[in-house]
Amino acid sequence: MYISPEKSHKTNKKRQESMDLKVRHKRERLLYRMDQYCLIQDLNHRYNLSPAAAEKLSEEIRDRYLGLDERLPDGTIWYTAIDIEEPAGKPLKLCRKKRIKLTLHSMEDLVVEEEHGLAYLRYEKVRRLCWQAYNQGALLTQEDIARVLTMSVSGVKKIVAMHRRDGNRLPTRGNYHDIGPGVSHKSEAVRMFLRGMTPSDMSWRIHHSMYSVERYVRDFCVVFRLIARDTPRSV
Repeated sequence: MYISPEKSHKTNKKRQESMDLKVRHKRERLLYRMDQYCLIQDLNHRYNLSPAAAEKLSEEIRDRYLGLDERLPDGTIWYTAIDIEEPAGKPLKLCRKKRIKLTLHSMEDLVVEEEHGLAYLRYEKVRRLCWQAYNQGALLTQEDIARVLTMSVSGVKKIVAMHRRDGNRLPTRGNYHDIGPGVSHKSEAVRMFLRGMTPSDMSWRIHHSMYSVERYVRDFCVVFRLIARDTPRSV
């Protein structure tokens, strides 16, 4: 069957246009997943900037302020976790996510492993990851922890259960939404204080500054004294 050069040219042109369209759609889908697009979207919707102005401002913010933030310390990774405000039962694909920093390895880990062994180091790492995510406004699931530490989910469940038996209420996504907002760094700090831990140990375990930990304990003592003063003594 004879096809004229003109018709062949038109067919090839349509095929190329179709391929270009597919490539453009693919790039757009990838763009929608990027942090820069999320920033442009926020600037456009929340601050009423035009798309062009939002894109320009996002580039300046990224180049001037976010460039150094990408340089993570040794042993630290970026991880995308579920926002702490997302309710239980909501489909994962519909949940808001947060990009957080997690410490996989630190110099203190060497001391813990040397003094207590590898099993206890994993025990401490699970606690550290949970509180780091919580302090950044996100929650890790047991599957998240298993992925980050290259463990089985069943192994993570056992460690979480050990923490529960030891009186440590870890802010995993399951625990947080089962128990509610009562699982907080303040209540955990007070619980540790009542168990006789020093402020330095408490600060290290929940990843808060010494000043913050001492403030939590001081506030608790003030409330305790007021309650004790107003409670009538039994005769």
